[in-house]
Amino acid sequence: MNEQDRTILLVEDEALIAMHESAMLEKHGYAVKTAFRPEQAMRTVTEEEVDLILMDINLGSRETDGTVVAERILARREVPIVFLTSHTEKEYVDRARSITRYGYVLKNSGEFVLIQSIEMAFELFGVHNGLKEENRRRELTEQVLADKHAELAAIYEHTPVLMVLVDSAYTVRKANGAAAAFAGGGPEDTRGERIGEALRCLHRLDDPQGCGFGPYCTQCPIRNTVREALSEHSTGKRVEADIPYLADGNRRFASFALTSTYFEIRGEPFVIVSLEDITELKDTLHALRDCSTRYERCYRELPIMLHSIDEGGRILDVNAEWLRTMGYEQDEVIGRRSVDFLTEESRRYALEETLPAFFRIGYARDVPYSLVTKDGEVVEVLLSATSDRDIDGNFLRSIAVAVKAADVRAMGRETVL
Repeated sequence: MNEQDRTILLVEDEALIAMHESAMLEKHGYAVKTAFRPEQAMRTVTEEEVDLILMDINLGSRETDGTVVAERILARREVPIVFLTSHTEKEYVDRARSITRYGYVLKNSGEFVLIQSIEMAFELFGVHNGLKEENRRRELTEQVLADKHAELAAIYEHTPVLMVLVDSAYTVRKANGAAAAFAGGGPEDTRGERIGEALRCLHRLDDPQGCGFGPYCTQCPIRNTVREALSEHSTGKRVEADIPYLADGNRRFASFALTSTYFEIRGEPFVIVSLEDITELKDTLHALRDCSTRYERCYRELPIMLHSIDEGGRILDVNAEWLRTMGYEQDEVIGRRSVDFLTEESRRYALEETLPAFFRIGYARDVPYSLVTKDGEVVEVLLSATSDRDIDGNFLRSIAVAVKAADVRAMGRETVL
C-alpha cells in the first residue's frame, strides 16, 4: 500500500492547526479526514475506512482527551494511533505508551519527524498484523494437529487389536487398552517392560533375567518379527504367535495374528506390534475340523450305500459300502456319471424325470432305481437325496442314500411279525 492508498484521520480541536497539518499530510500523498470533536472521531472510525489516526492528546477536557478517545476507538477496532501533542511531561508520555506504541510526536518537531513517525507507525502495524496472522495460522495448525492426535490416540486406545510400541531394546514405550487388558493391568503398567513381560508370557519365567533370555526366546515369533522389522526397516509379514499364560491357575495359550511395523520418531527407531486375537477362531476351526473328521468317518463307515454327485451328475464321492456292494474300486467310479451304473430303464427314468426334479427342488425321496454291479448283477434300491448349496443358492453337491429294496421289504416283514 502506497501513500495514495492510505487514509489518515486527524483528530484536532484547533481548526487552524488542523488545516495546516492536513495540508502537510496531503502534500505527502495521504488522504485526510478531519475530526474536531471526540464524538465525530468515533463516528468516522465506525462508518469510514481509516488506516491511521493522528490524535491530539489535548482535546479540551480531561474526560475526553486524546488518550481516552484512543482507548474507545481501540475497543472497537484495531488501527495504528500516533499521538500528536505539545506536552513533554512524563505523565503524558507514559499515558500514551500504555495505550499504543505506534508513536508520540511533539507538535514542534517539524514536518520530517512527523512524516517519518507516520511511516514507522505504518511499518510497525504491518509487522504486527503479519505476526498476528502467523500466530493465528500456527494456532490453527496446532489445533488441527491436536485434533488429529486426539483422533489417532482414540483409535489406538480403543481398537480391539492389541497394539504395543517397542523401541530397539524390545522395551515397551506404549500399550493400548486391549494390550493392557490382556496383561491384566493399565496402559502405564506395561511401560518400560520388555514385550514378553508386558504381555505376561510365561516364558519370561524360564530365566531369572526375564524376557529375551530363556531357551524359548530365540524361537519367539514376536521377538523375531520385531528383530526383522528393526534390521530391515520394514513391515514384517503376518505370522501366527502363541503366547502361554496363566488363567485361574492353569496354563493356557492365546493365539495371535502378528504384524510388526517399523518407523522412526526424530531418528529413533520404533516398531509397533499389532496382535489380533485369533484364539476363538482357531478353536472354532479345530472344532470344525473335528466335526469334519467325524462326518468323514461316519460317511465312510456307515453300512449304507452313500454317494455324491455334482451339478453335471458326475460322481464326486462314494463310501465303502457303495464300493463293496457294487464291486468297484474308488478310482473306477469318481468322475463317472451316476446314471452309468443304472439299468437302461432306470437310466432313462433318472435322466427324464428324477434328476431334473431333484436339481429343481433340491431333494428326492424313495426313488426306485435298478443298479448294475461290476459283475452285472442287478440291485434294486430306494434312493433318497438332498442338495448342498452355497450362500447364493448355487448347487455344490448332493448327498444320496441308497437302501436295498430287499432290506426294506425285510424290515417291513419284521415289523408285521
